[in-house]
Amino acid sequence: MTQQQIMTKTLHPLDVPARLDEFRDMKDGWLGGDGIAPSHDGLNWLTDMFVRHFPDNTSLPHTYPTFEGDIRMEWSHGKNAMILEINLNTHKAEWLWFDRDSDDDHERVLDMDNHQHWKWLASEIQEKTTAE
Repeated sequence: MTQQQIMTKTLHPLDVPARLDEFRDMKDGWLGGDGIAPSHDGLNWLTDMFVRHFPDNTSLPHTYPTFEGDIRMEWSHGKNAMILEINLNTHKAEWLWFDRDSDDDHERVLDMDNHQHWKWLASEIQEKTTAE
């Protein structure tokens, strides 16, 4: 087994910095010839912000690149589904939470350069993933 294979096996499957690092190999056209690759500067910025501001005791998201070259994070717990789409250029994010049982939802735009918005995000995730 190579060193890379050993490291990959020991990482948590939802390790956000590791997932973001995987996206560095993407090239424009990655999705059927049309997807935009996330910028390395944007990935550096998001990795740094996530490591500095996302609490260790908060549920980790599934992390994906978007067609537009941004990052999408998703959490799911019971009736709660949460999505955060982060624009790597503007550092703004669109937050969407919805309740699968009642169809209630809540949207909010966050400034991911603002520590207070990271605190709000972590609080929301902790509340929604410990409910029930």
